[in-house]
Amino acid sequence: MIKAYVRDHDFGRETRFYIVQQDDNGPTKILRMVEPPDVYRWEDIDEAAESYPSFALPVQAAHSLLDALYEVYGGTSDARQLRKDYEAERGRVDRLIGMLADRKPILIDGKAISA
Repeated sequence: MIKAYVRDHDFGRETRFYIVQQDDNGPTKILRMVEPPDVYRWEDIDEAAESYPSFALPVQAAHSLLDALYEVYGGTSDARQLRKDYEAERGRVDRLIGMLADRKPILIDGKAISA
């Protein structure tokens, strides 16, 4: 399984990214970028020692990366848009609950059953 970990560093001026492959059958590995930048490799890591990150970015560049990832994979980093989406979903759920609460029971032989 591959997991990504993100850590602030240098008093919030840098964001470090650790992309780690963890397998039950083998050692934990970390993704390393190699020159040229389109080449990478998986390196075994010593879990007892602190490992340097897969890559690091200035905070503003990390925020730009986050926005680009949201565009590709869906979602938004805009809190107002998140709130708008949340309120729209809440409205749909409220209407559904209202419809379910307003249903009249079905009577069979004088006994109510749920439909």
